[in-house]
Amino acid sequence: MFRYTPLFVGLVACGEAPVHDGFDQWTEFTEVQAVLDDLPDDFTLMNAEPFPSEASEGRLLNVWANALAREAYDYVHIDGDAVGGKLPTGAMIVRELREADGTWVKYTVIVQQPEGSMPDSQDMWFGETDGEGTLQADVESVACFSCHAGRADFAYLYGVPTDYAR
Repeated sequence: MFRYTPLFVGLVACGEAPVHDGFDQWTEFTEVQAVLDDLPDDFTLMNAEPFPSEASEGRLLNVWANALAREAYDYVHIDGDAVGGKLPTGAMIVRELREADGTWVKYTVIVQQPEGSMPDSQDMWFGETDGEGTLQADVESVACFSCHAGRADFAYLYGVPTDYAR
């Protein structure tokens, strides 16, 4: 089991995910978009090489995490042992989807919100970009969480397969 320390941060410039007392979709979009626009400088790649996506057959994934989410990815693997826990507030994970030839497709995003702000999705905000990298307004966090709910013993994450972990 790993220990999470809840921190309340909102500094995009330092690579941390935005956090709000309540969910303000448009502010959130602006701040998350700013992080996505400068991803490699602010986040750590959590896999040693792209790995096959279980959700998008024939495509590959890279998983990026900010400092608050990194510890979880040192322990959570899709094929590993249960670790329990929940991400700390402000943790942000970005999943980069690519075609088998390496062509970029889109990002999907998880931002852990303050306790009680989004109870239907364990306070996890989910987003995704279009093919141009622009965050979309029509993503339903509850729908995304329906798949993650089965991973409660893994901090609601799928993680990186052990063979591909950094």
